[in-house]
Amino acid sequence: TGETPPVCGVSIASDQSAYQVRLYQIMQKQAEEKGIRLIWKYADWDASLQNRQIRELIDDKVDVLIICPVNSKSMLDSLKEARSREIPVVNLNMKVDAYSAVYIDTYVGASSQEEGSLAAQLATELLPEGGKVAILEGTPGTDPQIYRTQAFVDELGDRPDIQIADIRSADWNRQEAEGETERLIRQITDLRLIYCQDNNMAAGAVAAIEKAGKEQDIQVIGIGEADKETMELLRKG
Repeated sequence: TGETPPVCGVSIASDQSAYQVRLYQIMQKQAEEKGIRLIWKYADWDASLQNRQIRELIDDKVDVLIICPVNSKSMLDSLKEARSREIPVVNLNMKVDAYSAVYIDTYVGASSQEEGSLAAQLATELLPEGGKVAILEGTPGTDPQIYRTQAFVDELGDRPDIQIADIRSADWNRQEAEGETERLIRQITDLRLIYCQDNNMAAGAVAAIEKAGKEQDIQVIGIGEADKETMELLRKG
């Protein structure tokens, strides 16, 4: 890059997700320290918009792309275009599918399968006598939504006494999670546990459980960063 600072195009699924807001803050700080210019694009969970934005970054001749995809299957054509222009691509947080992964240079993030499996192991500890479980998923089609559910269900295969009574989408949104939890509590009177695919939705689930006075009846599992609010919920049990 010589005297010109490297330019990195960053395509993020949303600027509303609490986790991705923190990603922005951390990445921006690191970029400033290392003399990297970041160009940010937010797709608002719209796969078509994200592909258009990535093509804009490619046409702007960025030195590298960092992508956090809206949908694991929606990126193939854009990634092929980046490869044809010899622009390296870092896949962040939400994995692309196996076909698209061929065009990715590296992945930075956790294993959604491992997270789902660990959540199921925790569920078996919390429900030694079994019981009904509900799942609050993130945005459909994303790697965490797919594999945090699949691995959770697979891991519980030898525990037929733990019944997955309902699976609902709350779109990584706290308010939606709170509303869905209120409906679950009304419809499944003997619900014992809610598995949330991120801590933002878990906080919404806890709010609904507290409003219903069900703190002693329903437990909550979350995944992700433990921010100040999450740490307080953990301390409260």
